[in-house]
Amino acid sequence: MAELHQTPTSLCCCRKSLPVSGARCVGDSGRPSASPGPGSPRCPLVDVASASNFRCFQLQHFHLDLRLNFAVKEMSGWLVLDLVPIQPGVHTLVLDSHPSLLIHSIDSKVPGLGLEEPVSLTYRVDPFTDYGSSLNISLPAAAVKPGRLIQITVRYTTTDGPAIWWLDSELTCGQSRPLVFTQGHSVCNRSFFPCFDTPAVKSTYTATVRVPDGVTVLMSASRSSYSKQDRVFEFSMEFPVPSYLVALVAGDLQHVDVGPRSRVWAEPCLLSCAVKKLGGSVERWLGVAEELFGPYLWGRCDIVFLPPSFPIVAMENPCLTFIIASILESSEFLLIDVIHEIAHGWFGNAVTNATWEEMWLSEGLATYAQRRITTEAYGRHTASTASTASTSTATEAQVVMFPLLICR
Repeated sequence: MAELHQTPTSLCCCRKSLPVSGARCVGDSGRPSASPGPGSPRCPLVDVASASNFRCFQLQHFHLDLRLNFAVKEMSGWLVLDLVPIQPGVHTLVLDSHPSLLIHSIDSKVPGLGLEEPVSLTYRVDPFTDYGSSLNISLPAAAVKPGRLIQITVRYTTTDGPAIWWLDSELTCGQSRPLVFTQGHSVCNRSFFPCFDTPAVKSTYTATVRVPDGVTVLMSASRSSYSKQDRVFEFSMEFPVPSYLVALVAGDLQHVDVGPRSRVWAEPCLLSCAVKKLGGSVERWLGVAEELFGPYLWGRCDIVFLPPSFPIVAMENPCLTFIIASILESSEFLLIDVIHEIAHGWFGNAVTNATWEEMWLSEGLATYAQRRITTEAYGRHTASTASTASTSTATEAQVVMFPLLICR
């Protein structure tokens, strides 16, 4: 992730200490415990930024089914969580949520045990500091046993939460169609969907997104498909990711292939400029990174350029990096930031900090990897120049005004 710029305080990650909240799972040692495996955090672990009881469950998979309504700036649909309780005596599921999420109903079912008919669940929403709220769901005692899969379905509607940015057409480059994007880092995606909003928990996910005619949807997913007749996009992320790396953008977007596993996406008026600036460099940088750090795990390495309302310079969403279009004005900063986000494919996305107190590990190692890649690709002089630029304030890249973006 590149440095924040002019982000409203209400959307930033609060830096103050928070009390530990949410139910804990306690083993014989009296400390939080969890079994190893995909979706399970290390033990013991406390994440003060999460209200959830993520230590009590293994999240195996989740599915989003959403309909985008640009007229009223809402997403509506449902979330399905595939959960396995880790310990006995867990009768409440606590998810991170946000006051901007309108919860309509919650139900559960237990596949394969004659409990496949949905059972309506009771729930309550409690405040949780400036980060959002906690969604406390009462689970049926007969259905909740350690090691047994239980599916939870939450039907909800998003409103004006900090993760979702709806742009009217006049705020986009082409000024012809509206656009929406999400930005989950660090703890904002709880206003996108209820979740274990902590980097300690990873899972695979799938998504179905219904949109108006003429809208293209992209997500941080390894596979995608589109039904033109139904105007439905389907996505699948086959590699486990934490909640903050689930990202979506929808609008008037087109693409050009710039390599065997890379595409550049942008609004039509920006696309030729973006392709001209990047060319075949993405595949070159990926190849150098693989020589240094091993195979690239994520399959796709696409890049989408977003309007200047994007609240940070760049975001390393797996398979689909988000970058602010203003940075096209500076070839130097473009090189730095794209290589940095590629480096996150190894450091941050594949290997992730357990809590946000350890974010320096992700960013520090990605910066180290960025400089190694730059050195191998361009030599020490260029790497030294890029190093100086990347450690200085990013003001130059951040204040480039969108109307001045000219591709020469």
